[in-house]
Amino acid sequence: MSAWIFRLPEGKQKRIIEELKEGRLRQCWGLPGMELKCGEEIMERSRWVYKNLSNEAIVESWGRECREKLRQIYDSLKYMLEIEKGDLLFIPKFEDENKFALVQARDDEGVYHHDEGLAVGEKSCDYIHYITVDAANLQIFSYDDLSVPNALRRFVSRGRQKDLIRPLRETGILYMLDSCRNKKKERESGDESGEMNLQESELRREVGALLAEFKNWLQDLSRAQLETVVENLLLSDGFVIEDREVYDGFCGDIDIIASRPLNVLGRRERFEVLVQIDGGECIAFSGQKARLESFIAQAEALNREHNRLIYINLSGEEKSSHCNSQEASDRGILIIDGEELARIYLENML
Repeated sequence: MSAWIFRLPEGKQKRIIEELKEGRLRQCWGLPGMELKCGEEIMERSRWVYKNLSNEAIVESWGRECREKLRQIYDSLKYMLEIEKGDLLFIPKFEDENKFALVQARDDEGVYHHDEGLAVGEKSCDYIHYITVDAANLQIFSYDDLSVPNALRRFVSRGRQKDLIRPLRETGILYMLDSCRNKKKERESGDESGEMNLQESELRREVGALLAEFKNWLQDLSRAQLETVVENLLLSDGFVIEDREVYDGFCGDIDIIASRPLNVLGRRERFEVLVQIDGGECIAFSGQKARLESFIAQAEALNREHNRLIYINLSGEEKSSHCNSQEASDRGILIIDGEELARIYLENML
């Protein structure tokens, strides 16, 4: 199962979406004569470009010196030939700027097709290329949904419009999209243990393996490198680093103090977090509970209005009953283990 970014042209989506809901996901740059296949044979780029240089409709639209533009168009459209049944198609701007959609490719005597096209806008015919999709399971999301990570919005906003179609290989984005799909299915079905199809199970396994790989990667980092990772995560979420303690072999102290502005009923306040990274190696304290208690004591000794204590447990020890207790929550302590930190890293930094 592969994943693809499939951008729709802005300002001309209404008719394209109507087609999509009937099971045909169309793409532009599809004037008559621009088919990618001749019968069952895939046309090579040089042959396709040469053929279309003599196409009067194309020359009228783009001029006679359009060889390079045709090459670029072919390089983008050719991915439609590689999309297979079950592949996930991510449409980053769907209906409007604030929505995206996910749909899977379907085999209907093939996945890529071409026909006579549509009359869209000023053109009497365009969009001859289309992918058959499972329209019954089309999922539409709002970027305002709290379950949609900020990193996904940033990824879409910095995307290059000329990449109308391309493979989606960014592992963090794949993880986020899979998470969005599963959460939406759980909400709609009301059953978190609903049966998944084989392709979904395969993607889940890949995501699980990716998380395990990142967890191991984090545990192999030095303490200074870990602090930099956490610092970058805080910066990406709008925090300013107020202080950072360089690791000296002792632990149970405050590693990072960070803050960001917050509007509360029209007043400017500061939301502050204190972070301890517990890597397990400690001169002063043995045992996770002792290290955590030292962190809490030092935070209280600062005598300042911090809003949150964040304890990152990368010691390899299981979360103790102390860490899982209601007491930790009541004292404003957020406990993050290696797997959770790996997930946060994937969602925010890739």
